[in-house]
Amino acid sequence: MKKRIMIITAGIIACAAVSVAQEATQDVAQVVAPAAKGTGQQQVPENLLVDVQPSVIKRVEPVYPGEALAKGSEGKVWLKILVDTGGKPAQVEVLKSENEYFDQASITAARQWVFSPAMKDNKPVAVWITLPFKFKLADKEGGSNARGASPQGSHQAEELMKKIDMFFSGDRSARGSIQPEAYLVDGTRFVSLQDAVFGKENGKCFAGESKRQKAFTKLTMADDGSSAMLVLRTENAKKGDPRWHTIAWSREKGGEWKVTHWHASR
Repeated sequence: MKKRIMIITAGIIACAAVSVAQEATQDVAQVVAPAAKGTGQQQVPENLLVDVQPSVIKRVEPVYPGEALAKGSEGKVWLKILVDTGGKPAQVEVLKSENEYFDQASITAARQWVFSPAMKDNKPVAVWITLPFKFKLADKEGGSNARGASPQGSHQAEELMKKIDMFFSGDRSARGSIQPEAYLVDGTRFVSLQDAVFGKENGKCFAGESKRQKAFTKLTMADDGSSAMLVLRTENAKKGDPRWHTIAWSREKGGEWKVTHWHASR
């Protein structure tokens, strides 16, 4: 049985309402693909019959890529995932894609999902499943509950931009603005955000960003003020070499905004 999950954030600064719609399987009930035959990949029989199919325990929402968001791009990606005997995605591959903008965002999210493993003869077994991710801009007439720009929203945008400037400059006092489990997707790399900014990499991923111009910003906020998504494009003085940053934030009631994940692309 499939369940459609619509993720809608609100309170957009200077732009129309945007939301991400994620469609995923509630109960994964079918082995859908044979094992890939590449070097080092697990070999799982096609159409393996099991007694209990895997089901989703933990979902992680994909980050809407900043460039796709700015261009108004939409699309759907179907992933082929090998769920191992521990319920973890051992392999993740793109089975079909309507828009390559969303391939990496889907893979990054899927790698963090957790399943209950498939069972055969009372033993866990590895099986292949498919997982679809749908990226869709919110329909204004669809009741997205979006608010226009407000003094409060503008204030939050300024607060978050100050924190981003601190990350770019390597200000170590910003370490408290990163959740311990926060991660960075930098191109094809997937690393701890703490390590990337203040740890062993010492901010190399953001080298030069403090001197670049902020050419585009867009902020979306949840109605209850507990989460936000900020999209930022920077460019050099000649208005070239664009770089995109999509930063997800969360906070407890009345608390400090903290980064939960950061996606950087060029």
